Amino acid sequence: LAHETFNLYACAFDGEAARTRSFPSELDDEDPATGSAAGPLLAYLHERVGTERLDVTQGVEIGRPSRLHAEMDGDRARVSGDVVVLITGTVTLPG
Repeated sequence: LAHETFNLYACAFDGEAARTRSFPSELDDEDPATGSAAGPLLAYLHERVGTERLDVTQGVEIGRPSRLHAEMDGDRARVSGDVVVLITGTVTLPG
């Protein structure tokens, strides 16, 4: 592989809500809101302990607090929350 990356997603779950932190290896900074991780976290908790919905708080420690809401919809986890657009652009994939 030309680029190997990983994402450390730390979580504390109290039975109703989660406090998370996300450290992507390709960034120099912490991610304040990671919807692409909140969904899989809920899917994992749903499978293990039956959690149907989850409020995820993230970014507090870096001064950019966020709250994501994840909810099971059948066998899929759906994630929602308010966002602030920081950057826009276009990606062209080869092929």
